[in-house]
Amino acid sequence: MALVGGGLWWWWKPSKSEDVPASACWGLVTAGDLRTLMDGAAGKAVEAPPITPTDLSGKHARASCSVDLNSGGTRRPLVQILVDHLGEARYRAAQNHETEQVGTGENAVLDFGAGVDGWRQGTDSLYLLLRCDNGRPTEPGAVYRQIYLTGGYLSPDPPERERTQLFVDLARRTAAEVVRQEGCPDVRIADRAPAVAG
Repeated sequence: MALVGGGLWWWWKPSKSEDVPASACWGLVTAGDLRTLMDGAAGKAVEAPPITPTDLSGKHARASCSVDLNSGGTRRPLVQILVDHLGEARYRAAQNHETEQVGTGENAVLDFGAGVDGWRQGTDSLYLLLRCDNGRPTEPGAVYRQIYLTGGYLSPDPPERERTQLFVDLARRTAAEVVRQEGCPDVRIADRAPAVAG
């Protein structure tokens, strides 16, 4: 009987080992998220150390995080998150550019809640703009936040909609954490990420 049980365990055992951290990127990216992006690829998911100390408290003009798959000495991107503080001119330029891209079919508008402009760029990039006038700008007039999230897929097997939805979910989580930590009075992030059509 033990032999049969051992045989069943071997039959159900996954063929590849995925080495992922419990979480990454300020705790916003879970091990499950990384496993989905790795899609069975052998290797280790590694969070790259930031060039400068970074967090989402609003103390720094830029916060960044990157997780790569390290396999056989080769690093391939899984997910990257950037949060930048913008002044009025850069905010308006970014908003106009992303809106123009909707007209060309390059972007799709997504609703992340009140006080947030959001766009999906292709299947694996998200771009959000929001106002965060909390009285503590990192530089004069920098009362806007730009959130950019992008990543790579290591296998074409997972459905495109499922992979894209994961990036939309991560963008919502990032925006919600920025608002929670900074206390942005004009923003209400939706409880759920917008659904990806398809």
